[in-house]
Amino acid sequence: MVYLKDALKKGQVLQELDLSRNPIGTIGIKELADYMQSNCCILEKLDVSDCKFQWDGCYVLLGAVKQLKRLILDRNDLSTKGKMNQLQNIT
Repeated sequence: MVYLKDALKKGQVLQELDLSRNPIGTIGIKELADYMQSNCCILEKLDVSDCKFQWDGCYVLLGAVKQLKRLILDRNDLSTKGKMNQLQNIT
């Protein structure tokens, strides 16, 4: 995640980002969300499947989504009961 963070700070523009099967966890997801909230972010597709994060990371990430056309969240621990209503309210 350090290399990605450094690249993003240098103004690299990404339209697609595949971080699948990288155990960045909730901390990494929160850092990614910070980048996504910046004005230079034009991400359209984000794959964070099997990145070992939980619901709180997902909630932060979804709050940062602006123009994403595709978000892949498969194989993460997002099974907290009652949270699907919150997810629907964000998207």
